[in-house]
Amino acid sequence: MLVRLWNKFHDALLVLYYCRFSVLVVALGGGGLLFIQQGQELALRVGDSGVHALFFYLGIFFWALHSWFACRRLVEFRFGRPTWEENPILSWSVNHIPRIIAVIAYFCATLSLLFAWKQKGYSLMTLHGALLLLTVATGVIFYFSLVKRRHWMQHFNLDSSSKGSSADLDFIQKILLPVTVTYSLVFLLGGFAAPAYFGFWVGSLGILFFALSSIVPVGSWLVYKTTRFDLGTETRARDFPVILTLFLVAVGFSFINDNHDIRTLESVPTQQPLEKAYRQWSESAPLIEGNIKPLIIVATTGGGIRASQWTATVLGGLTDAEPKFQNALFAISSVSGGSVGAAFFEATLRENNTQCEQAKAQTHDWSKTCYQWQTQQALSADFLAPNFASMLYPDLMQRFLPLAVMPDRQRAMELGWEKAWQNIFENAYSRGLADGFTKFSRNMEEARLPLLMVNSTHMETGKRIVTTTLKLEPEQFTDTVDFFQLTGTDLPLSTVAGNSARFPYVSPPGTLPCRPDEEMGFWQGLLCRNGHILDGGYFENFGAITAMQLMQAVLAKNPGDNLKPIFVLISSDPELAQNNTIENDKPLTQLPTNRGANEAFGPVQGLLSTRGGRGILAAKELRDWVKRCQAQPTPCRATVKPEFFHFRMDVAEGDPEPALGWLLSEEAEQQIWRMLTCSRFNLTEFERLLHLMGTPPAHIEKASRCDNLNSS
Repeated sequence: MLVRLWNKFHDALLVLYYCRFSVLVVALGGGGLLFIQQGQELALRVGDSGVHALFFYLGIFFWALHSWFACRRLVEFRFGRPTWEENPILSWSVNHIPRIIAVIAYFCATLSLLFAWKQKGYSLMTLHGALLLLTVATGVIFYFSLVKRRHWMQHFNLDSSSKGSSADLDFIQKILLPVTVTYSLVFLLGGFAAPAYFGFWVGSLGILFFALSSIVPVGSWLVYKTTRFDLGTETRARDFPVILTLFLVAVGFSFINDNHDIRTLESVPTQQPLEKAYRQWSESAPLIEGNIKPLIIVATTGGGIRASQWTATVLGGLTDAEPKFQNALFAISSVSGGSVGAAFFEATLRENNTQCEQAKAQTHDWSKTCYQWQTQQALSADFLAPNFASMLYPDLMQRFLPLAVMPDRQRAMELGWEKAWQNIFENAYSRGLADGFTKFSRNMEEARLPLLMVNSTHMETGKRIVTTTLKLEPEQFTDTVDFFQLTGTDLPLSTVAGNSARFPYVSPPGTLPCRPDEEMGFWQGLLCRNGHILDGGYFENFGAITAMQLMQAVLAKNPGDNLKPIFVLISSDPELAQNNTIENDKPLTQLPTNRGANEAFGPVQGLLSTRGGRGILAAKELRDWVKRCQAQPTPCRATVKPEFFHFRMDVAEGDPEPALGWLLSEEAEQQIWRMLTCSRFNLTEFERLLHLMGTPPAHIEKASRCDNLNSS
């Protein structure tokens, strides 16, 4: 019986086999939309713009159409058009499986919109509701059109028996091929020449769907070329394995076509010793009770755009609530998404003189204004869109070209950050994140802005790389690579943040240049590289080690100053908040257990887990250093006992966690913005820090309102 059942459905499985590329693309695209949190955020944002909704609608149509057409073309090459009398299972499979694959693309898009519509409140009077209904209706019409296409084409005399049984597919191909080539070239040109402008215009989901519709015919053509189709028989084309050859070509070319060099500037970087940086800070440092100077160093963690938004919310909120905070802030040690948030915050601080009053007028409430509001709005863009525009077209094509001629996707991401900031500050006197880092830092000295200490990881050695205008001395910063000493070249501020925020696979490892050397020959200098730079979270995801070393170096060089060391830790992992991980000192009696395939995947999972574990250890050591110093009569070379503050990502019970990626929905953004004053834990830390800074109680009460949402 089992044999008969197997034989009965064998032909259906064969149809799926020949449609394997369409099935694979639909599975990956649909699975990403429905089961990856970032995909769900994409669906929430698609209704924010009519243009994005239009490209979503057109993109899903072409993706579904190509999924059907490629599959149908392949099975017809193999099986022809069997009748129900000849083989009912095969006849049904040839006709309906390609249609079902195509409709699954519509089904996944519809479900993603439905989930988003639910969070939007089930309102039909929104673009989300209209787009959902239109997508459902189009999906139904699309399937019905595939079923009736031959009848309609015969009615209009487009398919006659003299033209052969595949005349309908030939006719569709004549139209579909030039249309596909045209829009693929447009998307390729957009991703090549202007990924930020093009990406922000089209939107992430529109780019993704059009890219999938471009990939399906190419992959299916490869399936066709690696299989000889004879009616009733099938043989492998062993003389030319196209897919294996392309894979080997991509691997081979990767040794000579690296297009991931980091963006550099011609200007020579300038650095300053710690003594000078401290002196400049000290001249404008505020005094609190007892003529004490609060020395604040922030450590902000990685976590994609949610870490960027949370960093901006905390630092902007503190600066808005207490103007003295800006001058007390000596440095920010940042990692990954925290580095992006810190870079946006610094650029906003520098632009304050011309833009702050405008922001106040727009929000009509002092507690919603200026630094926090502006930085949050700048970080609200769809940063996946520029990345997708490059990654899915020019950067993907580069893998099969022998020379590095295409721009890489990290450049597109950085250009997106620059444009997003400039969109908020349209009349800015500076270029924001597009300015050179050391030039930016010289302006920071004039404006008394905090030092940026941006943490990255060296791929080949695992060492920590720190990019800062502070000259790092080996005796103060143990086993640390000074980026500017290594490369001798300046970078845009966006690239400095981007080098720390190279999210795995979304951004590639960046290739580091060698320091200019007159003794090098032309070719040696051209080919010389210093390895690759990775996300700072690979080494330590909190920036706590750098913050600790900096504080100890400052205190060692200035023991007589009336300083109160203050550490501010900003963490962006909701799980840490749920488990009180940083605050908890109790012995662990229960740990997670992974079951299955541990021999194969255990080493990889262990290496990945150490990333978070090492960061938590560093953060706790930061906290414990403060506790030890508080218990000593002479508090660690400081005049006044230090303090430790922790702002964590407290997700309210029943709320979803903000996505880990480079795009957040409006709902997720507002969820993060509320955490500063609507979380009991964060509110306590917020008020405690403001009290320490001497903020008047009336101002603290206004700044601490839970309804302080920053919106335009």
